[in-house]
Amino acid sequence: MTIVEGKGYISPKPIRIILLTNEVSHVRAFAKDLSKKKGFNERNCFIGWLGESALSKYLEQQTNIKHLCNCSILPGGDGGIDVKIFDIDVQIKTKHQSSTCSIVKVKNGQLLSYKCNVFVFGGVVSELFSREQVIDLLGWVELQEMENWGKISVKKQLTFSTLDQKYLQPMSRLVHKITARQLLGVS
Repeated sequence: MTIVEGKGYISPKPIRIILLTNEVSHVRAFAKDLSKKKGFNERNCFIGWLGESALSKYLEQQTNIKHLCNCSILPGGDGGIDVKIFDIDVQIKTKHQSSTCSIVKVKNGQLLSYKCNVFVFGGVVSELFSREQVIDLLGWVELQEMENWGKISVKKQLTFSTLDQKYLQPMSRLVHKITARQLLGVS
């Protein structure tokens, strides 16, 4: 972590994850398939799946819980939950070459609500055509905290919200939260 001078805030140090060539090939193929079947932008699908894969890889390594990334195309989508670990429902928002922590959720002109209780923010550092991909996991925040800060409304559906990185918690605290549930036997 680094202390932001003069503000009294602690900004989490990003966790850098490298996805190897075989992992990137899998993500690229999945994103291409998803974009064709759902009519989504292939580039956006690829960036999103890089984030999901990086988050899953990190959490699997830290918690020894396997197969966190759901690599199947569901008819109704993932329901706004990218990774589910015990009672922690995670939505990761990933940008390309950006450290902006923003959330947008609109489908067919309709605002949708989130079903997650934790947001993780990530940024793809490398060029998208690279064989290996570097993703920074910037940090995380609970949905309830964002609701308390007035950054997001669970009841009034969300259009757009941006959060400064200084409000994020370090990824290690998410690992501690998961480990505590593991030790307590929470299902």
